[in-house]
Amino acid sequence: MKTLQDLSRLSRFAIANRSIWVEAKPSIKRGSIWEQWHNEKDSEKNKIKNSINNQNTKISMAKHEIINNKNEINTDRVTKKGSIWERWHNEQNSNERDFARNLSSELDIDHEPKYNIELNGTKYNLKAINWFDLKNKNKAQWWHDIVIFLEQWANDSKTILLKTSGSTGKPKVLEAEKQKLWISATKTCNYFNLSNESTGLLCLSANYVAGKMMLVRAMVSGMNLICIEPSDNPVKKIKTTIDFIAMVPLQVQSSLKHKNFSNINQLIIGGGKVEFTLIESLKETKTIVYETFGMTETLSHIALKKLAPNYQEHFTPLNGVNIFQGFNKVMVINYPELGISNLKTNDIIELIDENGSFIWKGRTDFVINSGGIKISPEELEQKIAHLFETPFCIVGIPDTDFGEKVVLVIEGEPFETEKLFAEMKKSLSSYYLPKSVKFVDKIPLTDSGKIQRKKIFET
Repeated sequence: MKTLQDLSRLSRFAIANRSIWVEAKPSIKRGSIWEQWHNEKDSEKNKIKNSINNQNTKISMAKHEIINNKNEINTDRVTKKGSIWERWHNEQNSNERDFARNLSSELDIDHEPKYNIELNGTKYNLKAINWFDLKNKNKAQWWHDIVIFLEQWANDSKTILLKTSGSTGKPKVLEAEKQKLWISATKTCNYFNLSNESTGLLCLSANYVAGKMMLVRAMVSGMNLICIEPSDNPVKKIKTTIDFIAMVPLQVQSSLKHKNFSNINQLIIGGGKVEFTLIESLKETKTIVYETFGMTETLSHIALKKLAPNYQEHFTPLNGVNIFQGFNKVMVINYPELGISNLKTNDIIELIDENGSFIWKGRTDFVINSGGIKISPEELEQKIAHLFETPFCIVGIPDTDFGEKVVLVIEGEPFETEKLFAEMKKSLSSYYLPKSVKFVDKIPLTDSGKIQRKKIFET
């Protein structure tokens, strides 16, 4: 009597990773026991194939993780020519280039920078302009900074120099391709529907990327860009409707009190932390407000978080930006259109969904290790922000018992803190409760409004 295996004449060959199966099947009648048996076997094989595919995906993810977390290793140096690793790296680079080209085509992005701009109602061709006359339109340094950038933009160099804010240390100077700035600006103009019928307001220093990008956005969109001296309250002299403006939190806080704030249609806030009290105040306005997330290395923002009129708790990446977590939950950025691959940041995030939406928790630079408990000062500040009407922050200082201890720094005249600590105890465990309080005349900030924690630590 023949066995089931004899009747099926099934030959299996496990090839390498068991992902390939070869069968020799007999003629099978529909609905017979043999068809049922083969269907069961096909189902089992499909499960195995899916399992293998899942394992391959995990291996690819692990490779990315190794590259991200061991960034001190030069992968080009350790990859042998002709090896499977070289083929894998070449394939990854090719995929990123194809993705960038396809996405740019979908978004109708013109990669070539242009040189026409409208400032304060006057149109200029930067390739045919008298720079001396333009600079002399205003003797103020802030205007000269604008002209200097435009002159650099119009020269034959394909790159331009950008300066970081210096919030985590000494400011750095980076070299960026003008083409990449143009792509970044185009993303913003498309998102906020900016055109040659729009009006923008530049109230930030053109020394930094936020101010420079407003000028590039004006060239991309053709909008009229009103340029004024940077100040705490930039809207007080503006009576016309502003379709788009970028400000730092301190400027927004001061401008909210002025009636002209209602003239702003769309506002993006960056360069510093948006405090709880400011978010609550913005909910009462009709202006569309977004908090931005970005850095000089990414040429302005790469993600947006809506604050008003409908509050959104998390940041959403722009199209073409891929966000994922690296070691210790730090943010890693892929942005093929700007040539950014596996950029490991010092930002701690919580991923919300598969699209890369995230909640920002703080920076590894400032994490306080108190008795083995790692505390993010930014996250702690968010938990107690509703208790303060004056500027404050959390820092860590050396301590013989805990290694570091949590210190609450408050700007202004000293006051009794007994009631304050009683309220903090309601929402904080003993590990997170500040061990001491320090009053200062002024919390040091960068030009863009970021807290300079290291300066506080030094004092």
